[in-house]
Amino acid sequence: MNELKISLTSDYSEVTPACRKLKAFFIELGVPEYVEINMEICVNEALNNIIKHAYLGKPDNLIEIQATYNKSEIKIKLIDTGICRTNFERPELYYNASDINSLPESGMGLYIIDKLMDNTDYKIEGNKNIFTLTKKIS
Repeated sequence: MNELKISLTSDYSEVTPACRKLKAFFIELGVPEYVEINMEICVNEALNNIIKHAYLGKPDNLIEIQATYNKSEIKIKLIDTGICRTNFERPELYYNASDINSLPESGMGLYIIDKLMDNTDYKIEGNKNIFTLTKKIS
């Protein structure tokens, strides 16, 4: 099993460099491009949500990323010590696909993550929030 750990602070400017490190890890391992793209999109969305909602946009708080890869799946754990998530409903979006103005202005991140990942899990251990994204590789 291959693993990668990344630590960053809750600063929006650190999201892209962290995602680039993950992308390089996936490319080096020969992960299919569609999987790598899906993971990058979802990690980007999840990190932005952690910064905005768990840390209320305040910088200098720790976020850890733990990625594991084997031939059948990728798991990424995003770990923070911010405010715990309270809404566990699966997001649904209602909009008119032919009217771009009907798209919601927020709330799309969790919807995208839910649609692109094969499984997501959120749990609280002690003072840590752990959001796990799993993508199967076929």
